[in-house]
Amino acid sequence: MRRKSSHTNLTEEQLALIRVKPEDTATRLANLPYTITPRPEEKPPRGSLWCPYEAKWSKFITNHPKFPESSYPRCETCGISVEDYYVKSTNKLWGDITEKRERKKKERK
Repeated sequence: MRRKSSHTNLTEEQLALIRVKPEDTATRLANLPYTITPRPEEKPPRGSLWCPYEAKWSKFITNHPKFPESSYPRCETCGISVEDYYVKSTNKLWGDITEKRERKKKERK
């Protein structure tokens, strides 16, 4: 006879199939059908940036219907801004720090 768990209607066999061992977590994450960052050999479509929240190439538009007051380009689908840390990191939108320092020095003179 199958014994059921006290807080669910699942049997012990069903629960064993659902549970994930900690050592299997990395393997499962590595085998996901999508990536959080674009594949290195993949070239971006013209006019698109990688959206890490959707894990796909998306157009970033300035007049987003959800955020009409924002002047930053935002993902067409989810509305995340290009000022988001992960969007900047995956698309390499960070400016070179040395260039910024040199510009500031020139402005001060």
